[in-house]
Amino acid sequence: MSHPGRIVALQAVIGLVCIGAFSAFHLDQGRSALLAALSALLPTAYYAWVVGRTLNAPRLVFHGVLRSVLTMSALALCIVLTEIEPLGFFSTFALMQLSFFAPRKAK
Repeated sequence: MSHPGRIVALQAVIGLVCIGAFSAFHLDQGRSALLAALSALLPTAYYAWVVGRTLNAPRLVFHGVLRSVLTMSALALCIVLTEIEPLGFFSTFALMQLSFFAPRKAK
């Protein structure tokens, strides 16, 4: 599995664990964790898909910026359109972002 694919998989696992943990605590916290997980995971999965299909540096930079814009837009929409629980939402999002520090496999 490619490094971007491993990041997506790790984010999915972290998101599921957070959703389960926060749902056990309170259902609204779990719903907020779900929204944060989707806000982080979908743009990252899209970017991983693009990385696997091109080696064009300017295009990768463009899609990297697009991933960031999509992530921030999704977060803003969740905050504005729904009543999030801050603990579940921001904790889940922050933990999922830590997946970008996952070490690469040595070749």
